[in-house]
Amino acid sequence: MNRSYDLNAWKLFLRVAETGNLSEVAAELGIEVSTLSRTVTGLEKSIGHNLFEPGSRPKRLTRIGGIATEKLRETIALHEEFLNDLREDSMGLNGLINLSVSMGYSVVELPQHLSRFNALYPEVVFQIQTGLSVDDVRKKRCDLAGQTGIFSAEGVITLFRAFNYYLPLASPAYIAAHGMPMEPKDLERHTVFFYNGPTRSQTRSLRKGDRIEPVKGAVETFFSGSLSILQATIEGHGVATDLPINQCFEAVLSGQLVPILPGWYRDPLPLTTVVNPSSWRLKRVRLFAQWLNEEAGKHIRSLTERVRDLYRTKYGLELPDSGAVASDSHVEKR
Repeated sequence: MNRSYDLNAWKLFLRVAETGNLSEVAAELGIEVSTLSRTVTGLEKSIGHNLFEPGSRPKRLTRIGGIATEKLRETIALHEEFLNDLREDSMGLNGLINLSVSMGYSVVELPQHLSRFNALYPEVVFQIQTGLSVDDVRKKRCDLAGQTGIFSAEGVITLFRAFNYYLPLASPAYIAAHGMPMEPKDLERHTVFFYNGPTRSQTRSLRKGDRIEPVKGAVETFFSGSLSILQATIEGHGVATDLPINQCFEAVLSGQLVPILPGWYRDPLPLTTVVNPSSWRLKRVRLFAQWLNEEAGKHIRSLTERVRDLYRTKYGLELPDSGAVASDSHVEKR
C-alpha cells in the first residue's frame, strides 16, 4: 500500500513534527523507534520529498514538511469529526472531551463540575490536561481550555466566564511575627511568594487607584502552582501578593489568611473558555462548554461576593474594579 494514503502514518509524522524527537514519540506510543523511522521514510518515498532535514537532531521540517504539517492538522481534525459524528448517538451526548485547565483549577474546582455534568450525561468521558495555551486549542491539542487574561481570539471560539480577583494575603501568625506590610515598598522587608507558572504572568506591580508600584521582596520564592503558594502562606512562611480568589476564598473566610497591603491589588483578569472551532461542531463539546461556562461563572461570582462582603464588614476594604484595564505588566503570557 502506498504510504501516502495511510492516515495513521501521517498522524505519526505529525507527532514527530511536534516533538522533533523519534525516541520520545516511540516511547509515548509504545512502538519501536525503527518502526517509526521506517514509517516516516515510507511517507517521504511515497511523495518524493523529504519531510525532515536529513540528519537533523532534533528533527527539523523541510519546507514541504512544514506545508504538510499545517494541512494535516486540518485534515486529521476533519477526519476525527467525521468519525465522532458516526459514533455519536441520536442525542450526540457520548464520547470523549479533551479539556485543559490550570493545575490549581483541576484540583480545587473542576472535579465538582465534572461530577455534576456526568450525573446528567454519564456517557461523556473527559481527558484532563493542564496548562495548555490558546495556540494549543487552535492546533487541536485539546477541544477546549480555560484561559486567564488577555489573548488573541483569532481562530478560536471564546466564551467569557467571569473575572478572577487576586488577593494580597498573609497568615495572622506571620503578621504577628513580622508586622503588617501596608505599602508595596514594605515588602522589601518580607519573604514574598511569586507565581511563575504557565497560566499567567508574574505579578511585579500592584495598583491602588491611579498609583502603580513595583513589588520586590527581601526574599523571593517562585512557584509554578498557586496551590503551593496558598499552603506556604497559610503555614506562615511568607506573604502572597496575588492569590486567586477562587483558590484562597476558604482560607480567607475562615480567617486562616488575612488581607495585607490595604487597597493594593493586581488588576482582575477575565476568565474565558476557549474552544476549537471543529470541536465546537460536536454537540457534546458545545453543550459542555456552555454548561461549564455558566456553572463555573456562577460559582466564582458567588464566592467573590462572599469575600467582598467580608472585606467590607470586617476589614473596611473594597475589592478592585473589574472594569480596570490590565496594564502591560499585567497582560498574560501566551
